[in-house]
Amino acid sequence: MTDIDGAWLSELESKVVSTKGTWIYLFEPDSDTYLRQGAKLVKKMQDLDYFCIYISLNRPHADLAVLLENESVDSKKVFFADAVTIQAGGERANSDNVVYLESPRDLTDLSIAIDALAPKLITGKKFVFFDSLTTLLLYHQPNSVARFIHFLTSKLRSQDVNGMLVALPQDAEALALLKQFCDGTLKTT
Repeated sequence: MTDIDGAWLSELESKVVSTKGTWIYLFEPDSDTYLRQGAKLVKKMQDLDYFCIYISLNRPHADLAVLLENESVDSKKVFFADAVTIQAGGERANSDNVVYLESPRDLTDLSIAIDALAPKLITGKKFVFFDSLTTLLLYHQPNSVARFIHFLTSKLRSQDVNGMLVALPQDAEALALLKQFCDGTLKTT
């Protein structure tokens, strides 16, 4: 049974509050409801006074903005790196809180987007919500993704930015490779 609002949100809060220093977790949501669970996670993090950089390789910014709004997420505290809209031929929003990337294929662009968005976050607690590692594995070999995630997690830690890396639990071998860069795992089921 899918746990939309249950114990995993309490576990998230406990992990975030108790972890000293910068943290990076692998978030393994249920594949049927992962978008709503992701929105609930962002809302919970806002309740804990975090600002968010939402890197989307799966959904366009416009769709995510509606989803997050439905969960009462304050859009002024979320900045987006959208790697879907241009590739899909969608319309770009005229907004200061979104950077559009050509596609999920360009790992360098993803890194540059984080650099561009991080200074926009108000001083204080911040985290990157990376949706998703599973999508990266569609475009890149597991070893390339692992190298990128090693680079990304090192960069986040050096800049005092926390991370929540989303991965659907479909590829156990790839997940095992990626877990080494995280402080723990948060599962919703």
